[in-house]
Amino acid sequence: MRGNNKVLAFIGARSGSKGLKDKNIKQLNGKPLMAWTIEAALASDFIDSVVVSTDSEEYAEIASRFGAQVVLRPEELAGDDASLMAALQHGYQQVQEKLGDFETLINLQPTSPLRTSEHIDEALTLYSQYKVENNVRVFSCLSVPAKYAWIMNCDQQGYAQFVDKEEQKKTVHARQNNKGIMLPNGAIFILPARDLTQFYNGKCIPYIMNEPDSIDIDTLDDFEKAAKIMLEVN
Repeated sequence: MRGNNKVLAFIGARSGSKGLKDKNIKQLNGKPLMAWTIEAALASDFIDSVVVSTDSEEYAEIASRFGAQVVLRPEELAGDDASLMAALQHGYQQVQEKLGDFETLINLQPTSPLRTSEHIDEALTLYSQYKVENNVRVFSCLSVPAKYAWIMNCDQQGYAQFVDKEEQKKTVHARQNNKGIMLPNGAIFILPARDLTQFYNGKCIPYIMNEPDSIDIDTLDDFEKAAKIMLEVN
């Protein structure tokens, strides 16, 4: 990045996935899944250090083999209910002790293998356009059809209500009048390293990705879809 803005890439790769066993190291087109994210981070023009946080010695060995530094996280930060922000805080503290302070932290989930170094650099360039003191974040997302503004849920009495409260007030619900709708895809999240307290703080800037590149692997179907897209692209 510009000036003295050191950038740390954080890749959280805990073991024990229940939806797809050991998905973070499952072979995807010849490489462990998380290797695609490690290599994308290492190929970035702006990232200074890449660290993988994991609770598994096996995962740690694989991460090291593909060029990442490793932070072993404690068991309490590796369960299904563990907070990603808590893992970020722990990982950054460990990194600080070895490498000193960073200005910017970019979280890259290992289940987004079609997010490339180009995506990373574009998102970091977008982030750099805002003053650090403004405490902005940049998140990657997918633009979805405007009709999704009509999504509803039920209140405690069981009555359906629009999630968008402004939609509740309208007397005419026309798709062309809806605002653009964005769905975070989890591939990229950038925030200042000095404020690892929350992801969405009201000052979030969207970085829009297309649907194929936004795939987030959670199931075997997702895995097979990602493998097919990769073969088509290459």
